[in-house]
Amino acid sequence: MDPTDLKNVIRIQAMVRTVTAAKHMKKKVHRHVFRTKIAHELKSTEQSFVSDLITCIEEYETPLRALIKKEKLDVIFSNISELIKVHKTLAAEFEQRISKNEWNYHASIGDVILPVIDQFAVYETYINNYNQATIMLKDQRENSVVSKLLDSKVSEVKRVRGLSLESYLIMPIQRLPRILLLIRELIKYTPKSHVDAIHLEAAYAKLTALTQALNYSKKLNENVHKTLALEKEISGLQLGFLTAHQFTHEGALEVLKEKKAGVLDRTVKKDSSAKSIVQKKTVYVFLFNNFLLYAKKLSASQKAIAKLGPGKAVYKFSSPTVIKLLATDKAVATQSTCMFFFHYY
Repeated sequence: MDPTDLKNVIRIQAMVRTVTAAKHMKKKVHRHVFRTKIAHELKSTEQSFVSDLITCIEEYETPLRALIKKEKLDVIFSNISELIKVHKTLAAEFEQRISKNEWNYHASIGDVILPVIDQFAVYETYINNYNQATIMLKDQRENSVVSKLLDSKVSEVKRVRGLSLESYLIMPIQRLPRILLLIRELIKYTPKSHVDAIHLEAAYAKLTALTQALNYSKKLNENVHKTLALEKEISGLQLGFLTAHQFTHEGALEVLKEKKAGVLDRTVKKDSSAKSIVQKKTVYVFLFNNFLLYAKKLSASQKAIAKLGPGKAVYKFSSPTVIKLLATDKAVATQSTCMFFFHYY
């Protein structure tokens, strides 16, 4: 090859390497910029979260101690103090790791998050109690003094930022999904060769498993509360009968029963398109994972006659009104064939 041509080839190769290196560096810088932005969001939102929980305790729980009994306050605020302790630790770790002196392209954040996830188990108590907390708070708001204090905090205390107590109580419910989302974004902008990649992947998998377990625990807890409430509302049920089953839905159910023509009954209407009479009956049903229970709604007079008292039994259960569900999800009635139509409200 001519020496001049060789020089040209070498020059071109050098130019290609320079362009390739420039593109690689641009991509590297782009990823680092976004990793830095997300890391700072993790730090700032963690600090804000801790600050908000402390505000919730100091501006709401503390003054309410003089107006609401301790056992009721414990239901409303649950274990927020435990959440503050865990997140204070995490916020301090973020502050140190994402500081100007510590944060650079090679810095890792996943190894900070990973060991703290085990401590997030304290969320199970808070999440399982959340529905009861909102119910209790709504009940306590019926007290005009309590209601006035809560409203004054929203309108007059600058630190509260115009947020109601309900807004503060829902913050822990939203925090773990937010952290999970930010970890996923960090993974998106972290190269597989980066030292942080393995930590972030492990943290994401572990936190995903935890949130799924917490959601499952919440559903089980809600089912227990729902079935216990139903056992109080439905008279005639054996205590503990419902708690072993999974509640699914409740609502009005129309039962259409076909009868032979010629049968006289005021509740029966003749079907003009067929030589039969269709009897229509509306009952209230409770659908569980393996059976359908239906009952009659009690009127105020019926409750008085039965001496059930206000706020207790709402429905009357009488046998046989449990229809077992087969694996095919078809309802089976042993006495006669019926067609069921669900009306969801």
